[in-house]
Amino acid sequence: MFRMKTGHMIVRSHQKKEDILIHPLGIRKFVTFSSWTLLLNVAYFFLATLSSFAIVLGFDLSESLNQALAGTFVTALGASFLTSTVVRYVILPGDYTDDEHHQRQFWFHNQVMHNFCTIFLVTEIIITTPQLEFSYMLFGILIGLTYALFAFPFAVFGGGYYCYPFIDPRLRKAPLFIMILALAISISYVGVWLASEFIFHSSILGRVVLVLWCASIVQFRPLSQPSELALRK
Repeated sequence: MFRMKTGHMIVRSHQKKEDILIHPLGIRKFVTFSSWTLLLNVAYFFLATLSSFAIVLGFDLSESLNQALAGTFVTALGASFLTSTVVRYVILPGDYTDDEHHQRQFWFHNQVMHNFCTIFLVTEIIITTPQLEFSYMLFGILIGLTYALFAFPFAVFGGGYYCYPFIDPRLRKAPLFIMILALAISISYVGVWLASEFIFHSSILGRVVLVLWCASIVQFRPLSQPSELALRK
């Protein structure tokens, strides 16, 4: 993300109330929910690495560190699975009308946010089989509402735009859309929780189900050239 000089984003202008193309620089490239998903993954694996070194060196993990590990992990799970699903089944099919924008979705930094985050977390579950709890679904609701609360002041006092049109609180149905976003993250986590429960009951079959689910929501290259699909239509 930082290696790229500029970003390439189609956003909703706060002032004009219409979609515009922008090229954000620096930290402003981290305002999309996909970027938050990446940051959650980085935070979890950083804390997990730190904890591993602490255990190897004979230190006891503090309660706050354990809570931070659990919180970032379950939040990253819901966010990553939702991000991969939306990109795979909503954004990519809708991008066929714009060849350049569609191809950008397969650039490496986008692949990391949309695909590898989910793959890394699935690998973590398969190897470590963590004990997930149903109640952790609340973290999904929390991160969804937090992102919505961040979006408005950023649009007004910061970037001047919303990454997603439906999150503009001036819209009549914005509260409904925001709640749907929060619930979608939470439901994505619940799906992973069910898969983890399946693993505890049937180790091999549960892992196969989780891997197949992951494989169904990641995509590393266009299934067909956008221009070819346009000609077929």
